[in-house]
Amino acid sequence: MRKRTALFTILVLSLFFIPAYGGVFAQSDTTKKALEDVKESLDTLVEAKDEDYSDEVALRVETYRKVVDFSTSEAKDLKLKLLSYDSLKEPLLSWKDDMAQKINKLLSFYDNEKKSIEASKDITLEKIQIIAEQFKEEREKRFIPLSDEINLFLIINQGEKAIEMTEARWKKIQDDLKKLENAGADTKKLKILLGEANENIEESKKLESKAMDLFIKKNALPLFELKQATTSTHATSIDSSVLTASSTETRTTSTEKLEDKNEKNTEITTTTKSNNNIATTTDKELQLEEPPEESIKDLIKSSILKIKDAYKIFIEMSSLVRKLL
Repeated sequence: MRKRTALFTILVLSLFFIPAYGGVFAQSDTTKKALEDVKESLDTLVEAKDEDYSDEVALRVETYRKVVDFSTSEAKDLKLKLLSYDSLKEPLLSWKDDMAQKINKLLSFYDNEKKSIEASKDITLEKIQIIAEQFKEEREKRFIPLSDEINLFLIINQGEKAIEMTEARWKKIQDDLKKLENAGADTKKLKILLGEANENIEESKKLESKAMDLFIKKNALPLFELKQATTSTHATSIDSSVLTASSTETRTTSTEKLEDKNEKNTEITTTTKSNNNIATTTDKELQLEEPPEESIKDLIKSSILKIKDAYKIFIEMSSLVRKLL
């Protein structure tokens, strides 16, 4: 009896002390807040009115310096997070390298901006306002899309970690249930609930995998294919003199054959055009019937909800075990 009570207590503890899944995704909210702060500072610089000329110039220059410094730290932090994934394979490896290069170029731009403002002697309110406007446009054009793409990758990976944590908790509870069952306890209802939790975890894994596949398809694969095509072009360079000689012979033979087949080709072309028109119509009809593709964010959100559902079941199990004590 004491042994069974002890096992029940262990199960309650394993169910009760559940790591918070929300903390895994809190980082994206922090990043969002930081982006909003920079945007607000830039908006203030761009839209500020010309009052108290001398003090206002110094204030705006100092504010602009801080914006550039913060933007630099922000880009470096993003780069560090990206480079922490040191075991990526293709095509994600090509994507990571491309993102890192873009961040490096952005950092060079920030550095030049800072040096430029420090070197300016006779800066006016109008000039600092124009500089801030240009910086804002450049940032929105280059950094924001870059940040969104990298953070999307980071969130997908954080989701995978959340699933791993939940799955580890599930296995621990399963082991405890087996011990209780061996001790003679009635675990039928608990096992049903555990099965439901597992279904949610498995569904979350499928959604997470689908999100990563879609991310690779949209962002990483095009870069990798371009890299492969460039490598292939360099690797298959042919001597121009050999190619010219071969082409001359081919053209001589081909000309004679084409003259004999001109009439046949005309008939084939007419038939092919007719068939192509039918095929095009069919393709358009099929495209209209296809459902819209789920977005990566929607898939991640659905995956998180499944993990939340699994934790709700763990809490329900915890309440049930307490009643059995």
